[in-house]
Amino acid sequence: MKVIIDSDLLISLWYKDQPTHQKAKKIYFQIHEHKNSSIYILNLNVQESATVISKKYSQTEAVRFTREIEDNINKKLITYIKLTNKIESLAWQIFAKQTKKNISFIDCAVLATFQIYKFDKILSFDDFYPPSSLIIS
Repeated sequence: MKVIIDSDLLISLWYKDQPTHQKAKKIYFQIHEHKNSSIYILNLNVQESATVISKKYSQTEAVRFTREIEDNINKKLITYIKLTNKIESLAWQIFAKQTKKNISFIDCAVLATFQIYKFDKILSFDDFYPPSSLIIS
């Protein structure tokens, strides 16, 4: 199973004080237990998560977080995807179609990446994503 992880789940996974921490941890490790599973992350989600962590916790925590993500990438636990022109173009198309307020461009970029790379699921607690794309909701 090929999955992409969103910022909300990533932050929940890293911080025990998050109400969804245990659920995020359980799902994340279940995916890693399957031999044919792989987890991907879009660079924008690392940037967004670091910003949220810096605001909520501290800059020191944000730096620690980014170093741990880098370590997970180096250990091949997570595969890093950089925003491409193709992803960005599709993300703007998705963004332009939204009718509700408070829509995140980064969520649109995750959905675009999901579609372009033909991922099986999105790891997120965010209700922006189509329910059929989510492992958890």
